[in-house]
Amino acid sequence: MRTRTLLWLGAMAAAAGCAHSTELATSWRNPTATSARFHHVIALFVSNDVALRRTAEDRMASQIGGAVPAYTVVPDSEVRDASRVQQRIHDAGFDGAVVMRVVSVELKPNYATGYWYPGPTDLWGYWGTSWGYAYDPGYMMPDKVITVESAVYSVPDNKLVWAGRTETFNPSSLKKLIDGVVRVSVKRMRKERLL
Repeated sequence: MRTRTLLWLGAMAAAAGCAHSTELATSWRNPTATSARFHHVIALFVSNDVALRRTAEDRMASQIGGAVPAYTVVPDSEVRDASRVQQRIHDAGFDGAVVMRVVSVELKPNYATGYWYPGPTDLWGYWGTSWGYAYDPGYMMPDKVITVESAVYSVPDNKLVWAGRTETFNPSSLKKLIDGVVRVSVKRMRKERLL
């Protein structure tokens, strides 16, 4: 029974080292920006992958009240033309823009420690039970860390109001990555009273 418990605890500790999580690594608020509360926001996810961009923009819009996915306003053929995008956003009456982009994807080393059980305190009890609790050496298992930058702009002022970077560790799917980044970033934007 004790062997199974120790193995289960070891497996849980190893799984925790691999678990998906997103956290806000850093954020900044423009001290010169007036109190901004946006009501009509365009949500843009910068990516060459059109399907990824649309999925991310849909998720962003679902979490940000009053937000509209950029792909519904800006055709794919114009997305890189800043002057056309500016005109479309102006014509549609947006007062805020939330822009997200992947900054980096890195593999960082993560050492999972081994497990050790001292066993009974008498020699022969220890000798007999030690074979059931042999040392399990640790191993290296890299963490995949994806850094996403988020920025909030005031459209009428053409000014950066807030910026932040999230780090997501070992996302198990694209959906979980996007959901984690949007959830953590939007939570901070709300705390800053931007949304």
